[in-house]
Amino acid sequence: MDNWQRRNDLITQLRAKARQQKALHEPGICRAAASLDLKQEAVFESCLAYMTQKAYDWTLSTKTVELALRYLHRVLLRVDPDGVNSLNFAKSCLLLAIKFNEPVDRLFCFNLVNEDVDYMCKLELLVLRVLEWKMNVPCSS
Repeated sequence: MDNWQRRNDLITQLRAKARQQKALHEPGICRAAASLDLKQEAVFESCLAYMTQKAYDWTLSTKTVELALRYLHRVLLRVDPDGVNSLNFAKSCLLLAIKFNEPVDRLFCFNLVNEDVDYMCKLELLVLRVLEWKMNVPCSS
């Protein structure tokens, strides 16, 4: 199986899982997502492509990417970023998910995005405020 096929399989899995999660656990987000305009849908699709590529490049778990997509979806319901900022929001959501779900050093995450560390910290805080610090982090039972 080539890299392109694996990437497409991951995208398909994530989309199916996202639909399942939205239907089961987040009916409010489902209703809000139905009201997204085409621009927001296009932003989400481009961010989905970015996140799945990074997940493949960095060998992240599917759960980490699911968590990042959930964060991004919730952010897009409340904020209307332009094309440039949407990728930064996607990076921030992915970094937050990595911090909560992957056994990786924090500095390693910042090195992965090749961005200004102060800027990414501010953006993460903005995302946390938009999400009202409700991170829905999986816990062991």
